[in-house]
Amino acid sequence: MEAIDKLLYNLLSSGESVVLPEVGTLRVEQSATTQSGNRVVCGSRRVRFSSRTDKGVRSVVSVMVEEYGLSNEEATEAYGEWLRSARKGPEVTIEGVGGVKKGFFKPAEEFDSEALNPWQTAPVTLHSRRLPLGWIFTICVVLGAAGAWMWLVGGAEKETTKEIAEEVDDVITEEAIVASLEEYAEELEVAPTPEEKPIEKPEPKPEQKPTPKPEQKPTPKPEQKPAPKPTPAPQQTQPKQVAPAEQSAPAVPAAIIPIQPVERTSGKSVVVAGVFSTGENADKFIAEDELGVGSAAYSKHHYGSKILVAVGGIFDTATAANTHRRTLPSTDGSLWVYTFK
Repeated sequence: MEAIDKLLYNLLSSGESVVLPEVGTLRVEQSATTQSGNRVVCGSRRVRFSSRTDKGVRSVVSVMVEEYGLSNEEATEAYGEWLRSARKGPEVTIEGVGGVKKGFFKPAEEFDSEALNPWQTAPVTLHSRRLPLGWIFTICVVLGAAGAWMWLVGGAEKETTKEIAEEVDDVITEEAIVASLEEYAEELEVAPTPEEKPIEKPEPKPEQKPTPKPEQKPTPKPEQKPAPKPTPAPQQTQPKQVAPAEQSAPAVPAAIIPIQPVERTSGKSVVVAGVFSTGENADKFIAEDELGVGSAAYSKHHYGSKILVAVGGIFDTATAANTHRRTLPSTDGSLWVYTFK
């Protein structure tokens, strides 16, 4: 396999598209995982060929200049010699990768199974598990008892709130306010506070007589009454009951490994161990360490709207990343190389 064949092998296996001057564009596409009923078909990667030159994709000549330190003239000349030997009429053969024939790209079997799709792509059938009837009956009984208890407690709280609201609405004079406060103090087994006692002293009987007179409106009296002061008393008892529940709430575990910033990985390559939709799933995968390399060997990166978990560090080239991938103890061959844009 020549140097350009190896370079194309590494670029396509890492998921990077490439332009072949005078030939076209080889683009790597990822198909999504689909589910039909209880049958799941895993996603796979494939290479599509287009005779047009995609301006947003690097050409193999520019990659040779960057990777091998050649000048543009030297890289162009080396590519021209390779193309003359690889092209036979309208067909172009890339050793170890595949070939372009009649406007389509057909990958080699080894390249498709070892580099492009190293993981298992066979459809998977999901089997549902049914709970025994005994467990279902027990769960229903527990849920019913919990619902009845909540209904009873909620009804008692509503009745207490309604009684307090009705008594507050019926308050017209200061004497009625003091009487209602004493009744609630007895129910809650709380002695009257010093602030409540002075209210009884300035209550002369003659003040109750002018209340029916139309000249003295009873509306300003509720504004001057200290009735709102004792209302915080029943509210202070509530935090004492809620505080133990707040202290016993478990703390949310922090992330095991922080996500690497984008500027540190641009243009570099990593060995991908998995892609996850949430940080919790990524941290769980790292903690389980199925590869047996230790959680410190993993790193997390942004992968669109998802999180990419890499193993073995960050490499300057895709070739170095592929070399490291082959040394890892992958049990199912699901490791692959990705180059950050």
